Amino acid sequence: MGTQSNGNPMCDQTITISANGKEVVCTVRDKCMGCEPEAIDVSKAAFLELFGSLTAGRTEVKWWFN
Repeated sequence: MGTQSNGNPMCDQTITISANGKEVVCTVRDKCMGCEPEAIDVSKAAFLELFGSLTAGRTEVKWWFN
């Protein structure tokens, strides 16, 4: 997304995240500062929908732009 997220064409697009046998659709809001290039940071609500609790911490998921 680049060092500056404001005005980035990826912002406001939706992605699907798949993990733990579940899928959730989320909206890209900004760059995840400190994340690896293909890593994402998600809201607590999305994480809970995928994993049921916040105890999993960092974990592997599959994700793609819709």
